[in-house]
Amino acid sequence: LAYIHSFKPFNLLDESIQMLQVSHSMCNHQLNAAVIPVSRIVQPYHLVPRFPNSTMDPLWIRNHPTLMGNTFYLNHYIKLCMFQQYSKHVTQG
Repeated sequence: LAYIHSFKPFNLLDESIQMLQVSHSMCNHQLNAAVIPVSRIVQPYHLVPRFPNSTMDPLWIRNHPTLMGNTFYLNHYIKLCMFQQYSKHVTQG
């Protein structure tokens, strides 16, 4: 079994870094999460939190950043097949 967080569909491209942005899917002001069989996982993704421009909160280092952040970037550079797949989406964007 795997514990997963749900995210909203990609809807915004950060032009400065050419990465798609994504944010948490919420239900009743709670993170939308589920426990699913590992066999249902189609593809893992590497999400990078959008860090604040101001002073870094030390809790970001100690705690799980996906629980503290609102916006994340899809790191499509991590795997060649993902880079090729999402590069098409970014250029058509």
